[in-house]
Amino acid sequence: MVARGALSAAGPQPGRSVPPADWHVTLCFLGAVPEPLLPALQASAARLHAPAFVLRFERLRYWRQAGVLALMADCPPAARALAAALRALSRERGLSPDDKPLQPHITLVRGLRSVSCPGPRESSHELLLAATRFELAESREQVAAPAARYRSLAAWPLDG
Repeated sequence: MVARGALSAAGPQPGRSVPPADWHVTLCFLGAVPEPLLPALQASAARLHAPAFVLRFERLRYWRQAGVLALMADCPPAARALAAALRALSRERGLSPDDKPLQPHITLVRGLRSVSCPGPRESSHELLLAATRFELAESREQVAAPAARYRSLAAWPLDG
């Protein structure tokens, strides 16, 4: 509800809204994973123990170069540690995860042009997300909205 209000306040949006079923925070981006590596990757993730944490999304941000409107959160130490552990176990399995520092965000709108979002590049809002599990998900490219673009392959609980 907070995100919808934020989008309405920004005026008409010619981009493509991301359906709430696709809202997520990427902890470790892997790209295409060869099918034979999935069982070992899942087994490694199942052995991972990390504490639950809360993400406080407080800023709405427009990334002009990517044409994306996103809801941003600060990165708590537990989220940073989980992302680092996931990158490490991915490398152990022969994958090449994206090594950019974790910047927790939820993409709300894609495909915006700079002229179509005349408001400030960043504004304040609030949404809390209690992270109690993490998932291995795959992107399904040829899915038409409002169907979910991401499919969960496996999920594991966080401690606490």
